[in-house]
Amino acid sequence: FALLAMAFALRCSALPLKFLFLLAVGAFVCVAWFGQSRTAFVSMIIVLLAFLGLMCKEKRVWFVATLAMLAGVAALALIFPDVLEQAFLRGEGLRPAIWTEAWRQATSRPIVGHGFISEISIETGGQHFNTAHNAYLQVFWQSGAIGLSLFMLLLVVALRNAWSWGLQQQDYTVFCLFIFAACTMMTG
Repeated sequence: FALLAMAFALRCSALPLKFLFLLAVGAFVCVAWFGQSRTAFVSMIIVLLAFLGLMCKEKRVWFVATLAMLAGVAALALIFPDVLEQAFLRGEGLRPAIWTEAWRQATSRPIVGHGFISEISIETGGQHFNTAHNAYLQVFWQSGAIGLSLFMLLLVVALRNAWSWGLQQQDYTVFCLFIFAACTMMTG
């Protein structure tokens, strides 16, 4: 939603509406920050910066907007250092162990996978997980190299078409939404 709010802010000519949309961007960034979703937060910042870079015609505007966004993130870190500290204290969590086990299981049936009806079962850190916590790895586990290849082909075609549409329309919102989705699926 932060990306959509940024898109509306860039298109809007009325200063009060532009301010409200930029305020919404800030609110969505804060939700990711305080929600402790490191992947969503980093993905959002990357996509917003990419979007600004693609949409801003003047380098000065892009530079000022980028500095403002980075200053906002720095302000969050300075004003609320406990949130940043908690993010680092959490460390890697169990995801690397989950990914290792999911990969081990997936490579036992690498061509066609275990099937969509089968349910992945991973025990690590004294906990039980029914997902690989990574959409790409989950697709590979369920449908093997064939399914992962088709999934990646679909993603590449979608990104290419979104890029082409962005070039034609001079609006990269859809392209950046796909980039955000591709990034967040890494730890899904």
